[in-house]
Amino acid sequence: MARRGRRKLRRGARDAAERAWLEASLRQGGVQLEPFVEVLEECAVHGRVAEDGACRLGPPRRLECDAHGAWRASRALAPGELAPSVADALEREARRVGEALARAGYFGPFGVDAYRYRLDGAEAWQPRSEVNARYTLGWRAPAE
Repeated sequence: MARRGRRKLRRGARDAAERAWLEASLRQGGVQLEPFVEVLEECAVHGRVAEDGACRLGPPRRLECDAHGAWRASRALAPGELAPSVADALEREARRVGEALARAGYFGPFGVDAYRYRLDGAEAWQPRSEVNARYTLGWRAPAE
């Protein structure tokens, strides 16, 4: 993840640079606002949408990232490494993404990034933090 176009904004009034960034972002299509959280681990589910709209998924993979969130490596998850409820949520979200891509007329590889985070002492999963309709650095072909 290149993390381009991301910016941490503090609560309260905006200074001139923040206003300029927000206005430019809105002119380019929009802004997604999320709370700043402590990311504990990152995963990805990769798949392929066929020309007929069928979607095949590969297994979730762990994304190894540096302290700034930049990708360094991907690895296969051991069986049971993710709680079944988390694995199910990641697969459901990846299937939703694949179906949406197919409805939009896309076919080819895609990846859905996810992460476990802590906010105000509580841990949770974000099962779709980023969608990439392309091969990604951590892409692994779905099983044939």
